[in-house]
Amino acid sequence: MDSTAQHYAAFFSHACENRKPFAGGQAAALNAGDAKKIRMTKLLRYPVILCLLLVSLPGCNSRPPAQPARSGSLQFWHSGAPSYSVTTVAIGEMFRQITRDIPEEPPCGALGCASFVLPAGNYTYRAREEFPGRHTWTGSVQVKSSTCINIRLN
Repeated sequence: MDSTAQHYAAFFSHACENRKPFAGGQAAALNAGDAKKIRMTKLLRYPVILCLLLVSLPGCNSRPPAQPARSGSLQFWHSGAPSYSVTTVAIGEMFRQITRDIPEEPPCGALGCASFVLPAGNYTYRAREEFPGRHTWTGSVQVKSSTCINIRLN
C-alpha cells in the first residue's frame, strides 16, 4: 500500500471509531460540543435536501397553470357511395383534407379524415371536392369540450 492509501485508510479508520481524526495531517481530538455539532449537521442535511427536492418539483409549491380553453375534436369524412376525390374542409383559416372514402363512421383521429382540435364554441365550415369539384358543403357545428364530433359529407 502506498503512503497516500495508508493515510486515507488511517483517516477513515480513526474517524469511524470516533478517535482522533486527522485534520490537515495532525491528530486533533473532538470535544463533546464539536461532536454534537457534527451529528446535528449530518441529521439536518437530509431533511434540507428533501425539502429542496420537494420545492423544486413542478406543481408542488405553486398553483397549477391556468387551463387553456377546453377543446374538442371535429372530424369530417365521407363514405364510398358516391365515391369522392380529395375533399378540402375549411374552418376559418384552417384547412384539412379528406383523402379517402371510409365505409362506416370512423373513430376520432382516423387516417384519411379531415380532423380539427378546436376550443369549445360554434364554428362554420365549408368543404369542396377537389376534382372534378362538383360537390360542396357548408354548415355550422358546436364543438363541446372533451368530445369528438364526426360529420359525414355525402
